[in-house]
Amino acid sequence: MRQRIRELRYAARGLRRNPGFTSIALLTLAIGIGANTAVFSVVYNVLLKPLTYRDSERLAVILDRGTNPVSPADCLDYKAQSTAFQSIEAAQVSDQTLESRGRSELVPGLQVTAGLLTMLGVAPERGRLFLPGEDSPAAAHVVVISHGLWQRALAGEANVIGLDLAT
Repeated sequence: MRQRIRELRYAARGLRRNPGFTSIALLTLAIGIGANTAVFSVVYNVLLKPLTYRDSERLAVILDRGTNPVSPADCLDYKAQSTAFQSIEAAQVSDQTLESRGRSELVPGLQVTAGLLTMLGVAPERGRLFLPGEDSPAAAHVVVISHGLWQRALAGEANVIGLDLAT
């Protein structure tokens, strides 16, 4: 133990004698530790953190050739022919224009199959989720909005259910 203390004192004396080297060494350590922490935070939140959905360990994403989403037609084929999955649902990015109080706003959104939100265990705060068949191209457009959008863009209006919001 005494040997370790002597070595630490010797190292401290050497660092005091070369303040420029000490500053660069400490700065390098600080940048390295900060970068490592930032990268780990991103990796944890993107790859390792469990999803907040019901039975998230049972969810799978089907990709075409490993990187591209499958086409809607392929998804329908998988849904009709698969016996390995309890449920197969789809989502596609689809931004929409929200018209409220005389102003328009582009809102990021998803077009989803009727059973996706139910499969994920999502429950609406008000109103209902999609009914079977409402995901067909011929069906009337139905929108489920987030609590944040309801509060921000619609001021939490209680009678928002049934309004025509998307154009």
